[in-house]
Amino acid sequence: MRIAFDKLHRLISNDVALIEEPRSINIASGAWRSEVERGVKQLERGLEGFREAITESVRTLNVLMLGIDPMKYRFLIDNTPHVSWTVSGEYQAVFHRDYNKVPDEVFQNCFDFVLEAALNTSR
Repeated sequence: MRIAFDKLHRLISNDVALIEEPRSINIASGAWRSEVERGVKQLERGLEGFREAITESVRTLNVLMLGIDPMKYRFLIDNTPHVSWTVSGEYQAVFHRDYNKVPDEVFQNCFDFVLEAALNTSR
């Protein structure tokens, strides 16, 4: 049963953007200083990856608590510019690519999601 689930999980994972699991970091006792420094740098990168995974987990939990479909939310985030807000309430869109050539289907899916989320929050 576990092998069947593992195969299914691997197939599904190919189509879904999952959070990467943190890798283990090994620093041998009695290692040379350069090996320890390399291990510390690896640890720092690992901690940053861990922080990013925790941040993504918190965002997903918050989306779920708001009753929003996390898959549709991820699709919106992946297909729209990043938005940041200033303390005064002004927003800024950060364009990482050209959004003028977004396929109609992608636009429609994003539009439908925002509409659906707005209707769900009004209940």
